[in-house]
Amino acid sequence: MGKIKKGITKAAATALLCGAVLFATGTTCQAAGETYDTAMEAAYGDTFRSVYENRLAGSPLEAEAADGVDTATGHLMLSRTDLSLEGTGGMDFELNRYYDSNEANLGHATVEYIEDLEVDTLWVYYTASDGSQRRIVVNAAVLKNHKNALKNLLVKYEKGAGWKGVSLNGKKHYEEDTQRTKIVSNEGHNVYGLASGWRYDFPWIETVTLTEEEGWGKNPTYLHYGSAGVANIETEADDDNKCYHIKGLEGYDYDDIKLEDWDKSVDGIACKYLLRDKTGLRTYFNEDGVIVLQKDAHDNKITYTYTDGIYFSKITDSVGREIAFHYNNDDGEKTLSSVTVQGKAAGGGVSKKTISYETEEKSYTPHHGDRLHGVILTSATVDGSKEKYSYKTVERLVNTSGAGVASQRVSTNQSYLLNKITADGNETHYEYRAGSLHGTKDAGAGQKRDVVTEQFYVTREYEKDTKTGKKSNGVKYDYFQKKGTDGLRSYDDFREREKDDKGNWKTAYEVWQYGNEGLRTVTVVSSFNPNKYKTNGKYYDYTYKKSKINPDTLRLKKDTKKNVSLYVYNENKLLTDEINYGKEKEETLYSYDKNEQGSLVLTETDKSFGKKGDKAVTTKQGHTYDKYRNVLTKKSPKAYLAKNKGKEHLYTTTYTYQTAQGYLAGDAAFVCPLVTEESYSGAGTKNKLVSTVSTRQAGGSCFPVPTFP
Repeated sequence: MGKIKKGITKAAATALLCGAVLFATGTTCQAAGETYDTAMEAAYGDTFRSVYENRLAGSPLEAEAADGVDTATGHLMLSRTDLSLEGTGGMDFELNRYYDSNEANLGHATVEYIEDLEVDTLWVYYTASDGSQRRIVVNAAVLKNHKNALKNLLVKYEKGAGWKGVSLNGKKHYEEDTQRTKIVSNEGHNVYGLASGWRYDFPWIETVTLTEEEGWGKNPTYLHYGSAGVANIETEADDDNKCYHIKGLEGYDYDDIKLEDWDKSVDGIACKYLLRDKTGLRTYFNEDGVIVLQKDAHDNKITYTYTDGIYFSKITDSVGREIAFHYNNDDGEKTLSSVTVQGKAAGGGVSKKTISYETEEKSYTPHHGDRLHGVILTSATVDGSKEKYSYKTVERLVNTSGAGVASQRVSTNQSYLLNKITADGNETHYEYRAGSLHGTKDAGAGQKRDVVTEQFYVTREYEKDTKTGKKSNGVKYDYFQKKGTDGLRSYDDFREREKDDKGNWKTAYEVWQYGNEGLRTVTVVSSFNPNKYKTNGKYYDYTYKKSKINPDTLRLKKDTKKNVSLYVYNENKLLTDEINYGKEKEETLYSYDKNEQGSLVLTETDKSFGKKGDKAVTTKQGHTYDKYRNVLTKKSPKAYLAKNKGKEHLYTTTYTYQTAQGYLAGDAAFVCPLVTEESYSGAGTKNKLVSTVSTRQAGGSCFPVPTFP
């Protein structure tokens, strides 16, 4: 509930700021792109991305900093501010880094074409959380050489009979002209990366290149907005010039941000893409997809330079201070060791500062791919305070090119799940569980691509005092899904699709990715005593089995006085219901624009059931917006009372903005500041605040800056 309310407030605040304040958050030359041989491989790769990557929900301008377990996915998302500098004219600079447990891999997963793929698979049996016997098809080579990957997924398992190929009848079986998963070095893909799972929090553009399309340029395919998530870019092909033109973001029907082509030089810097937003910020990317320049509405600027294409070398802020990135070079492997600031002093800022990082080298050989090398971040020292990081090393199954989490198309990767943070005499611990994640995508011509891969999600967290050893603040997370008319399933309740005796397909029980029509995800958050709890190493030690969840209402079947909360998300990864049990049960319901397919909250309904819990007291508030996601009207709870019918305007605040100009041609800044605010303090008393708008000419455009008396 807090996050949604903050999001609405932030949407209004973003308009009020009028672009005056900016937080820039976020040996071989590398580029932020992927190369496939054919469109089919690219279709598989895109399906995998839709499954695996953090989906952008709502506007990135309204996204909150990553701060703990994401109850929409189960991933651990943490954010740290390493540097904060006050800039010129309000163009401040922040150097933020974030950790995403789902991205904490040593290698990068991609799709490769293979002319003859040998299929040698067999059944593997395991016991599910409900005690039933299950089985999955496993690649014989994975079973032999990567037992840890299976153990992390299944805990305990037994080898069964052959399914296809040598394991079945001693004869080799091949599939021709097909695809499989390959794991390559992450060095060329970890844009703004510090270590496995850690990146600096800035946007970047990922391109896709098809080698079969000779002479064609890169296709800008994904906008990565740092910790906020990833959005697909909609492009159209230009056959005459063999290139792609950006049309916008897929499925994003708002104008608070605008992504476009910009194949020009700005201030002597070669640019390729431009991202503008309603605050007046302009972010320029080069051909490699990384930021090279940012300007605010008044042309204050921050510049970025790189080493090896995608790793920061130097950032110059709007004051002129240089933020330099220092690397150790050991046997050709570059590792970031520190960041220093030097230059002009500014009020509220610093002239000199050093941020230090400690890392540990890691290596791993995947099932398909060469030996990998990389590092994990073990500590960061900021302002003299040192924070240490410990990880659980896991081997995971990765499938980018087909169904079957452990099939012949699978490869393996090594991941580093952050399980302990130590700082200021306190430890924060996290535990994880594994499951399978299923995605499907229409590849055109009536063809669908299915991908099933493994994921890890947080199940428990607690704190520990390093001096006394006492544990506290134990929190448990249990995850469920319901898709359409299918039954409720828990994240751990995975089973592969099989045929019955009549040859009909049975229901598959993998977790579906967001974007599937009718999908709802339910996360149960409860407390436990960490001083009494001892992990048993199993993935099914949770309290709230699906038998306790009503599959129709997605509530607990029986209310409880314990501190338990349920979070329900729709297919677009947006919170629709929050139910808090305890001494007094409370619910908050959210409805969205565009017939529930948008991401702006229209109404927020709060229900309080009191200590007896027999009758709910309901309050409601509502909002309307323009296409720039500015709040136009705000109805207070009194506007929804029956006694005030016909007098709703007395309890409604109305806002207007300067939006007539829209996004001007070229790269001119666009801002849409608040112009008026109207409300009633009584039946006949109308209050109106009107901004005093001043303008200044810059780049041929006027930029209104409102001030209120």
